[in-house]
Amino acid sequence: NSLISLIFQTKHFSIYGSHMSTPKIKRQIEQQFFVNKRTLTKVLKYYVNECYICKTFTADTQQHKFKTLPNPPRPRVDWSIDFVTDMPKSLSDNRQVMIIVDNFSFFTIAVPLKAITADTVSDALKYHLIQPFGLPSSIRMDEQIGLYNAKAFRTFLSQNDIELYATAVASPFSNGKAEAAVKMFKHTLRKFLFQEKDLTNWEKHIPLVISTHNNAINIYGFSPEELMFGTKNPHPTDILKVYENDFEMRYEEFIFRIANDKRVQAQRKMCSKQQENVSYKNKERLEKEFKMGDLVLHTQMQASTGVGSKWKPKFTGPYQIIK
Repeated sequence: NSLISLIFQTKHFSIYGSHMSTPKIKRQIEQQFFVNKRTLTKVLKYYVNECYICKTFTADTQQHKFKTLPNPPRPRVDWSIDFVTDMPKSLSDNRQVMIIVDNFSFFTIAVPLKAITADTVSDALKYHLIQPFGLPSSIRMDEQIGLYNAKAFRTFLSQNDIELYATAVASPFSNGKAEAAVKMFKHTLRKFLFQEKDLTNWEKHIPLVISTHNNAINIYGFSPEELMFGTKNPHPTDILKVYENDFEMRYEEFIFRIANDKRVQAQRKMCSKQQENVSYKNKERLEKEFKMGDLVLHTQMQASTGVGSKWKPKFTGPYQIIK
């Protein structure tokens, strides 16, 4: 073991080795020495696994299992927000779009913005979310630079008793509903604007694009409009438009039961689909456990940005778990 350790130091840490992997060092040693292969592999793996430099640059670290976020029990209490920041400059000088999604019904709101600031976002929430739908209990968003920690934005949320939850850094899937809404919005609007040759007047078309999305039946069998309001209005694209004479009477008598039944069914399907997705994604992942005193490395979330970023370590640390 002492001889293997000495050879390992030369083959791994010196310029002549440059952090060779276990198989490479093993082949070179076996070419010149007779040694028990099992023992050699075991010792080399131990030394390589203990190399701090290799750990901070490794790309094949076993991933931790995904966890699911709790689903809100009803509409209007929990919303997610995200931003489309690459819009062309419109005739009204708007350059961004704020996407607001109800995390129960997937009901979506889109608000054109000139800039993403604490004041513009607060006003958008005030007039496009709070005014028509009431005060929410919580809002989810990523740590948008210049907004998430802005004092004015925090004050606005605090005054209205709204909890702000941050999504995981560099993990857009943790704000999946908002990300999906942004993808839908960009995908739909991009093709429609190209068809109409009206790229600089995109904000004019937003209301109908969003209305069409809210009226469309999703994979759970209901439209966002149905889950939000218990019913939905006829749409211009409907082949058959049925207007029932006793609709108002039945609406007053059955709307709460009908709305509740639809929401219960949708929530059951959401939970089932969510569990199915998590089970599939966790096939190759491990349930990691950490305890007080353990040394850990932290994923470098910003490694993919900046000049020469690909040469930076993928992890920082080590850090000791203290609580």
